Amino acid sequence: MPPIPGDYVRQVDIGKRSGFIAEGDSVVSLSKSPEGYLYSVTHCNDVLHQGLLKDTDESQWPKSLDEKNRRKLRALFHSLLNAEERDLDDRALPRVRRVPTPAKDTKK
Repeated sequence: MPPIPGDYVRQVDIGKRSGFIAEGDSVVSLSKSPEGYLYSVTHCNDVLHQGLLKDTDESQWPKSLDEKNRRKLRALFHSLLNAEERDLDDRALPRVRRVPTPAKDTKK
């Protein structure tokens, strides 16, 4: 957590398909699961909202979620989806390991 309230910390982990945005004592986190996306909104370690979202359709999000946390959740969704698309498009091909065969005169 940042020591100064109001500082933003944003972290997205593509390998774990999760991320969070922290501002002072408030944290909005999102992680992908087989059923959809698990989200939680906490303030001072108290859980204000948590649940499962099927997709990015904001009409399905809880109505009690304030606009500030909606923006953070929206940003996390976009970050994860964009990172997954880049990960699929720019996947590096495996490298072939080439081991040179020793010359016959160096064998004992």
